[in-house]
Amino acid sequence: MKYLTIVLLLSVFLIGFVWQNIEVVKIKLEYKKMQEECSNIYKRNDLLKINLERLRTISKIEKAISGDDRYKKITPADIDSLKADSK
Repeated sequence: MKYLTIVLLLSVFLIGFVWQNIEVVKIKLEYKKMQEECSNIYKRNDLLKINLERLRTISKIEKAISGDDRYKKITPADIDSLKADSK
């Protein structure tokens, strides 16, 4: 009986130890997967920022506006000025 309890306690300890190591390995794999996903998200964010800045260029904006018939490019002849006399 004495040896049976010792064997049972050692078995429980061994099963707990192995189970703990398996869980640690699972957590490490999940962490690595999340790091890769985070890296991919950062890369995609950088690409989106680059595309946004590319679309903000003046030539792109002028091209988008000039495509509409209601707008035309402003020239110096289109500007009127008024002079106010000060007393």
